[in-house]
Amino acid sequence: MRKYFAGVAAFATAAVVAVLAPGALAAPTQCGGPPSFTSPAAGSSVNGGLEVPSGGFCFLNNVTVNGGVTVDSGGFLEVWNGSAIHGGLSAASGAETEIWAGTPFGPGTFDFGPQSTIDGGLSISDTFFSFVVGAQINGGASFSGAVQDSAACGNDIRGGVTINNVQNGGAFFWLGDPEDAPFSITCPGNTIHGDLSVTNSNLVEVEGNSTTGSASISGSTLELNGNTINGNLSCGAGNTFLPPAGPDPTTNTIHHQVVSATSPC
Repeated sequence: MRKYFAGVAAFATAAVVAVLAPGALAAPTQCGGPPSFTSPAAGSSVNGGLEVPSGGFCFLNNVTVNGGVTVDSGGFLEVWNGSAIHGGLSAASGAETEIWAGTPFGPGTFDFGPQSTIDGGLSISDTFFSFVVGAQINGGASFSGAVQDSAACGNDIRGGVTINNVQNGGAFFWLGDPEDAPFSITCPGNTIHGDLSVTNSNLVEVEGNSTTGSASISGSTLELNGNTINGNLSCGAGNTFLPPAGPDPTTNTIHHQVVSATSPC
């Protein structure tokens, strides 16, 4: 009897080790990679996550992904028509990510369909020409590194937004710009259900957004116009506030106090 139980225990232990061993879990589905460059069929579901490899072109048209999406350096991802990503979306250095809804290029242009959803947050770092337009993002959004010629417009973001160390070599990053559309893209402000933080960033436009929380700005060069901040606006040292361009509003609506280490804020 003891030998029997010892054998059962050994078998169970081996099974647990096999399940937990590296490589035992299924790898995420590859999307748009060579040589086939195949994307999931419109209206389909993908379980276990999705990865866009370097050189891949992945298109998600009304696709549901369970397990998150990762865009590797050199990969391209386009999301539209009510797609849903459960598990977050992360775009690495050198990737390009586009999330569209409606007709961002104006009436009569291509209609990207209803709002897409990202559950688990959005993280974009060191990407070029990335656009996140009209999405619902549950879990907040972060932008960092050389995020160049990129914009986040008209999104419903449930969680905080962090812009950190965006040093973009003279190319702007737009967090909303309703009056002066970048690249002819309609760019309304974002609704942020949380706080906004901009730190050590250069040439950022933060315009037309609404936050339920506070906003903090430090060590950054930016335009900060036409926002509604339902908490405090806190401005640390080392900021340069650029003057409004063209039709941009000249002030922000702040529902609580302005805390400033520099002036003006």
